[in-house]
Amino acid sequence: MRVAIVHYHLRIGGVSTVIGQAARVLTSSGIRVCVITGEPPAEKLSVPVAVVPELAYGAAGPRVPDVIAKMDEAASRLLGGAPELWHIHNHSLGKNLAMPAVVGVMAGAGRPLLLQMHDFAEDGRPGNYGLLLDGLADGDQEALGPRLYPRAANVHYAFLNRRDMTAFAGAGLPDTRAHYLPNAVEAPPPAADICRRSDLVIYPTRAIRRKNVGELVLWAALERDGRRFALTRAPRNPEHAAVYKRWVEFSSACRLPVEFGLAEKSPLSFPELMRSAACAITTSVAEGFGLAFLEPWLMDCPLAGRALPEITGTFKEEGIDLAQLYDRLDVPLEWVGAENFRGILQRAMQKVYEGYRRILNAEDAEKAYSAAVREGCADFGRLDEDMQQSVISHILKNPSAASRIRPPKLSVSDSVVSRNKSAVLEKYGSSRYAARLQEIYRTVMESGAGSEDALNAGRVLDQFLLPERFNLLRT
Repeated sequence: MRVAIVHYHLRIGGVSTVIGQAARVLTSSGIRVCVITGEPPAEKLSVPVAVVPELAYGAAGPRVPDVIAKMDEAASRLLGGAPELWHIHNHSLGKNLAMPAVVGVMAGAGRPLLLQMHDFAEDGRPGNYGLLLDGLADGDQEALGPRLYPRAANVHYAFLNRRDMTAFAGAGLPDTRAHYLPNAVEAPPPAADICRRSDLVIYPTRAIRRKNVGELVLWAALERDGRRFALTRAPRNPEHAAVYKRWVEFSSACRLPVEFGLAEKSPLSFPELMRSAACAITTSVAEGFGLAFLEPWLMDCPLAGRALPEITGTFKEEGIDLAQLYDRLDVPLEWVGAENFRGILQRAMQKVYEGYRRILNAEDAEKAYSAAVREGCADFGRLDEDMQQSVISHILKNPSAASRIRPPKLSVSDSVVSRNKSAVLEKYGSSRYAARLQEIYRTVMESGAGSEDALNAGRVLDQFLLPERFNLLRT
């Protein structure tokens, strides 16, 4: 089998890591693979790569048939023949208007396509969505589906989690063409014994807004047992830098036991850092795959912090014990003011809905408020940074107030580390990933071509724009 994998870029991390994993496992199985990308790769891959600049972010190249001709020429040259399957990543993200058009033409021509979805313009990216809506459909929501989400026998979709599969099923994607393809995880090679620090709680993440840095700072403010908290990496994106700087300065001014950018200063490798910690923590309010819930166990590190039921529910079904994680971190609503919170929430929703060309009604605003508030308490992870800092300041000035937070302390369980490590490797290791991916490829190849229509783009947006999911840290 000859397979061409396509993505906008091969920058370090993210989707590029997934592509590298797929290339390795496919090649070791005897499948010929090449990668077509919009810019030169940051690191060398194990398979041949060709650059078609018209596929890069923001590229505005020649006509779509000319782009496809360049892709065909490059793939045939690298593979020794035309690809039998095209595996395309994030075609609908809104970073390049040529990519959906390329997919549409290929779909109409009956080519076997696997469209792997990692990120969505519909999920917290109204600017991207507006570009798609105006650039592909002249602002017409009903016309966007045929431009963005082809539905044909030869077009299959792969998803990192079952939440996203469910969203697309609600928009008309048949079960036979929707595939669960979680990322592979790999245990690092054995290393020399690292002295474990009983006082170190480490958050292995890059500090973008949805990672909810304020909640890590809150746990530091609540700490009474001498533990120190560390976040591994600063954000790369300048859009997140100002928020990150605020937390660094706030934590310093309050003399809290938090260290920022630990991995950027430490001589230890990432696995060594993880093995040196008493436990890992995650406070993120949104994830795609959910690596943070799996990776620590592979480095013999227990995990504490916030669960994400729409992600972690599947992991629990697979036998991974995450009982020590909490679903909410409730603080008294009176600390931020009920009407203040309601007003901030409604104004933020209004702005997001306008970005998606939707009208916010009172019922949806109330659903978002009710999801964030229960029994006189607000979930700390639903507050914005201003309100989070006011809560932390209140606790620092009134230490007895900490008793009103639920849960009152981080729960850490060392006893599940070995069991979870085995379960993660069994369910999400590279061999399981290789088997899943090859089975999906066979299904795509055997599907043939059929009449083409499209998913309902408005219903896809509906699934992601559910008011109960709204979070200020994602605006």
